[in-house]
Amino acid sequence: MQPEVDTNAWPRRLVIAGSVLFLIGTLLYFSNSELMNDIIDPRKSAQHSLEDGGVHTITLGEGCWVFSVLEENSDVSVNISEVNGSAIGDRLDVKCRADYDPQSTDGSVFVILGKWDIDKEKEVIIEVNCNDSCTGKTVWLNENGAFLSDFAQPMIIIMVGICCFGSFLIPLGLVLMLLNRSKSQPVLFENQSSMNEIGATEMKSTDEIFAMIHGVIKDAENEVPPPFSGLKSPDEKSQKVQSGSGNIASDITPDNPSVDDSWKKWDES
Repeated sequence: MQPEVDTNAWPRRLVIAGSVLFLIGTLLYFSNSELMNDIIDPRKSAQHSLEDGGVHTITLGEGCWVFSVLEENSDVSVNISEVNGSAIGDRLDVKCRADYDPQSTDGSVFVILGKWDIDKEKEVIIEVNCNDSCTGKTVWLNENGAFLSDFAQPMIIIMVGICCFGSFLIPLGLVLMLLNRSKSQPVLFENQSSMNEIGATEMKSTDEIFAMIHGVIKDAENEVPPPFSGLKSPDEKSQKVQSGSGNIASDITPDNPSVDDSWKKWDES
């Protein structure tokens, strides 16, 4: 078992710091809600407003213009044409993409009627039509570049930066905590002695390994199972018989006759 590694405190600190920064950014957002509302609410930030329908002649600068109305007035339609001297010129159908999205902190919902790209400052005729009466209905015009310029105020940049940085630190700290926890968990090794022996064997030279294996094989050949441990090999018996004289001396003498009288019984029969 390996000793436990001391837990690193920095991941936890990152999570705490990210949470604090995110909380501060959220508090700044709510404390500056009026400032945000003045930028995103077209009723307060629009460069132009067209009321009660009809035909309107205005001058639009270069940029992407967003036309919006309240959701309950979504039956309104808009057509834009260039002014050619004292006559009405071609209709403008060039669309564009804008970052501006009309919203409000009071819960009001807006609908975008369209986005038109104006290549240069020009006078245009805007015709506003309604399915029913246009009385009391207003169309707001916001230029996307002006929205981006208002959104770049120092307080808004600080507020958004704090929120984004806090949102980045929180998941980063959590990931580091998981990695640090996985490193600090103890690791159990089974058969550690066998692994040590294998490691020691790997450190031996080729000649030493061959000698070790050869010695193990010879020891295995010399070992005899227990039931046959008292027997001798035929080669050893033959060597003992062949050694010395072929005549075997008898120990029977007149003073020491044989006690076996079986030959007498065979002779009498």
